[in-house]
Parts: sequence; C-alpha cells; structure tokens
Amino acid sequence: MSRTKQDSPRRHQEVFPGLLLSFVLIIGVQGKGTAETTVFSSAYPTDDPSESTEGLTELPDTTTEFPVLWPPYSESADGYIIYSDKCKIPELPILTQEIQPFLKNISRLPCFPMPPLTRIIRHKSTGKRILYIDRIMEPKYFTCPTDCCYSEIRKMSGLHAEETFALTRCKHFEKATIIDPKIEFLYVKCNKQNNRKLVYSNVHFLLPERKRLRKNLDRVKGDEKQKRISVLVLGIDSISRINFYRMMPQTAKYVNEMGWFELYGYNKVGINTFPNVLAMLAGISIEYKGDNGTIKPDDPETKCDPHDFFDSCPFIWKNFRKAGYVTAYGEDKPEYSTFNYEKKGFQHSPTDYYLRPFLVAAKSLLKVRHPNIAMHCVGFMNEAELVYDYGLEFIEHHRDDPYFGIFWVNSFSHNYFHTPQAMDTKILDYLQQFGQKGVFNKSIVLFLSDHGIRFGPYRRSNQAYIEERLPFFFIWLPPWLKAQHPELEDALTINKHRLATPLDVHQTLKHIMILSGESEHLDSATVEDEGSQTLFKPLPPNRSCRDARIPDFYCACRDLIVSVEVPTEDLETFVQLIQKSEKIQVEAVTKVNQITLDSETDDEGAELYILTVKDKKYDYEAAIRKEYSTNRTVLEYFYLISCLTCKSE
Repeated sequence: MSRTKQDSPRRHQEVFPGLLLSFVLIIGVQGKGTAETTVFSSAYPTDDPSESTEGLTELPDTTTEFPVLWPPYSESADGYIIYSDKCKIPELPILTQEIQPFLKNISRLPCFPMPPLTRIIRHKSTGKRILYIDRIMEPKYFTCPTDCCYSEIRKMSGLHAEETFALTRCKHFEKATIIDPKIEFLYVKCNKQNNRKLVYSNVHFLLPERKRLRKNLDRVKGDEKQKRISVLVLGIDSISRINFYRMMPQTAKYVNEMGWFELYGYNKVGINTFPNVLAMLAGISIEYKGDNGTIKPDDPETKCDPHDFFDSCPFIWKNFRKAGYVTAYGEDKPEYSTFNYEKKGFQHSPTDYYLRPFLVAAKSLLKVRHPNIAMHCVGFMNEAELVYDYGLEFIEHHRDDPYFGIFWVNSFSHNYFHTPQAMDTKILDYLQQFGQKGVFNKSIVLFLSDHGIRFGPYRRSNQAYIEERLPFFFIWLPPWLKAQHPELEDALTINKHRLATPLDVHQTLKHIMILSGESEHLDSATVEDEGSQTLFKPLPPNRSCRDARIPDFYCACRDLIVSVEVPTEDLETFVQLIQKSEKIQVEAVTKVNQITLDSETDDEGAELYILTVKDKKYDYEAAIRKEYSTNRTVLEYFYLISCLTCKSE
C-alpha cells in the first residue's frame, strides 16, 4: 500500500552549505567550566568551496519519443550485473560521451608547506607519550624567542555536548614534556615573547589507556574460548560503484588483486547518508514502512528518532562492546556528519574512542584552508587524513584486543563528481598501512560507500540517477577465517551478482559476533529478519526491491523510461504539489522520466514519475506517485541536485 503524504516525510538534500546554509551553530557562547577550564562553542568556517559549483555546461537535449528504456536493455543476461525475473540491473559504462564534460583532473595538494613543529612520540622503554618540539624545524617557524604551552581538549556533556568543547589552562613546556596518560586530545600553541602574537598552533590526538576498559578487555581475554574476529569499517561518502572504478582506479585495482569480495548489486535504502548508515549500524529502515505505512510505538525506530539524541539507538557497536570489544567511531566534517547534520548527535560518547570532540575543537582553534575543492585542510592535515590516521592509531593501540571501529570520510567526495581522484593514491596508501599493522590477518574489513553522487551537473544525467542508487561495497575476510569457514567465501562469491542492502550488512555484523562465540550479547541470535539476511549465506536469487525493503524510488532494478509524455493536466498537478509542499516557484519542468512498476507485486493502478524541475537558481529532482485507484498524487521525495547560477570552479 502506498503512503499518504503525511506518512511520507519530506526528504531534504544533504549538500554541504554554501549553497543552502541551514546548519544552526551555537556561536559566541563562552563561559567558565572548572576553575582551570574554559568552555567554547564551535564556530565552523563558512568558506566551504561548495559555494561555487563547477561545470555549468548544459547537457545536450536527449529528448526522445516515448517509450525508451535507459540504458538499452537486452533479453539476455549479457551486460547485466543482476539478471532475474524480479531484478535487472545493467552494467553501466564507466566512460560515455555524456560523462566526458565532467571529467577534470584534480590533485592532492599539501595543507602546509612544512611539517608540523610538534609531534607525539612514545618512549621506547616506558611507553609514555611525549609532546616533542622538532628542533630541526624550530628555526623555520621562529625567528625570535617564543613560549609554547599545551591544553587538554575535553568533551562536554549535556544538550550542547556535540558542539562545545573545553580547554584546560595552558601548561608551559620547553623542548619536550611527558603527557598525562589520561589525556586524549591536545591543543598546542606558541606565542612570541615580546608581543604574545600567536606564531604556531596545532592539535594532537592520543589514545589513552583507560583502566576500566583495560580491565574489561583483560577479563574477556581470560575467558576466551575461540578467536574473536575484529571488525573495521572504512567508509567514503557519495561514491557509486562505477565512479569508484572511474575516479579511484589504483585503489580499485588493489582491492581486486588482493581478493576482496565485491557486491555489484549493493543498493541504497534511503535518500542520503543517515538512513543508509543507520540501516547498517542499527538494522533500521526509516524510509520503508511496509504495507501499513506506520511505525509502531515499540519498534526500534522510536529509539532512533532523528529529532532526538541517538544515545538510546541500538547501534551494533553496543553489542560488540558488551562482548568485550573496544569500540571507536571517527567521521570528518563534524558540521555535516551523519548523526549531526540537522540532528542532535549524542549526549555522551557513543563508543570507547570518539573523534568528534577533537575535530570540533580543531576546526575552531586552527586555520581552515582549501588548497582546492578536494582538500579540506584543518591545520596541517586534511580532514579525511585525520580520520584515517585516528583509525591507524586506534588499531595500533589495540592490536592485541578485539575491536570494532568505524571511520567515515565525507570531505573529499561528497560535493563533487570528480574529486575522489585526488585521494586515490592516499586511500590506497591507508589500506596498505592497515595491512602492515596486521588488520587483514585478524579483522573482517568493510570498505564501502552509502550512495553515489547526489549533487552537481553530472547528477542531471540519466546514468547518474542509477549510479546514485548503487554505492561501492567490498568486504575482506582474513585467510584463517576462509580456511575455517569456506562456506562464507562461497556465499560472498554467489552474492556478488545478487541484490543486497545496508540492512543485510547489519545482519552480517551480527553474524560476525556469532562466529566469534558472542551470540549471547545479541538481542536475537538469528541473522535473518523481514527483508534482510546475512551476506555470509546466499541471498535469494530472485529477490525484488520490495523483498529487500528498498523503496520503489531508490530501486535500481526498475526500468527507467526516459522523456515520457505526460498529460498537461497531470503535469500541472505535479507542479502544484511541488510548489505547495516545498515552497518554491517552479520555472520549468526540464525532464520527466518514469519508473516501471511490477504488476505482480506493486500497487495496481499506480505510476511513478521522476521529474527534474528548476526555479531561478537550482535544479531539483522529485519522485511523484500517481495512484489512479485512490485518485491521490503523492510527493515521495524532493531534493536539490544542481545549481544553475553558481560560478564554475
């Protein structure tokens, strides 16, 4: 049954501001915490490069006579990544004439011309952490006497915990100083002695040894009866499977040559990052309501209310923590991160190690630079590198412990179609570094995205519409696990060409706990639920989007009929609905496509249209369901896809 407009919440774009600056900041609030602590609120810079949008060349007119399927389909399985009665997904071309205008070269540029003056080192014999001034670099930074000091960066708690941080009183040091083992984040600054002018500042993260955490890890280690499998999740936002091969060929070559398992038919279940990551981490689909279109009060969704804090949400990392794993979560772009963009985030740290307080402080205390549109530099490093460096430090610090870590990056991939190429060799380097630290011998690693590019001139194309629904997904199994459980490898090989979702990934994470002998720490020891199952068993060969709980308008299995003719009366109804619901003045309807619905499983007497409309500044995409049996017209989603007036980069 289709949802009414009241049942279908409006879905908005997650484009980084500059184009639409809607993030509310707590600015100018300063006060005293403890006697030696000053509390700050985050004041993120607004010079985001997305204020300018590249590639303003209009696409050529592709209007054709109705009906035309895009891309051209055949009657055989050749040219398809999935081919069944209920799902046919074509293998999209990496390069076409339509894509050519958007292919631009962009490189990774340094954030600062010199290495940082300060760094953290560990004493070889004692393991103590030392804040150290590089005396070789010192003359390059200072030409007159200076004073240096450091403060601890502390996470706050309460209603504004995610946007505030505290600094302790700055402690003077010279050359080097031993850091208190309880300190997690540091801010260092150096001032000229004569006029106190700031001449150097930087931040450092340290993973402290927590006695309670170590006691729990050692207790569990003593009870170990079988080998626990660690889990590492490495995410890169907004990269489709095809664009991964297109823009990150070196990384793609590496994971294929190393023997990672790929899912060709990995289909998103929600409009943007939040619903897809929530489905993976909590097993909740907030955009697919089934037949009744409502959420029951006792459903898990009520614990993950996007309008409330997420502390009570049943994230899988809670289960791993109960089982004696150490947990970590790091994500860049704190102003737009998964659980904070137009949301409250967490009142308390959701994992044992949580990077957000560090990045919030760093972006308030250090200079933010954009050497180009791919590089979002905070001090000496770009944000993505800070996140993956944090992941490496976490792995190093807990190399002998079972761990669950998720490290997600947005900064270089979210806004632009071509910018991931700038980080191709660096991401390859990170994967190799994780390997050197033994990750691939003890861990199952997920390397994935949440959806394809959702914004920009390329997004107007028909291929981009399908690409957006199919993010890349790879999974690594350690060799010893494949030897013990060859059925896992067999299943992943089969599932390469079957329809999969983030909900299946959640069941797989549960399955990992079962393989580790930790089923008692799960709410349910089953690895199947309505519409989802573990990837370590063969997925149904004839699975439909509705079987997998994928909303019709995100389903890549559907045929896309391009440039359809719609009666003028219907088109006027669609425009009026958009204008009334979204408070915009539609200047023109530039494209009308139609998604075919399966007569055996879909609502009878319904049609689903995908419209591209524009006002004076922007292009928007709208999904509209017209139900003839009830005489209703429903706006399923509406969001910004490109800017018409922004200057080209």
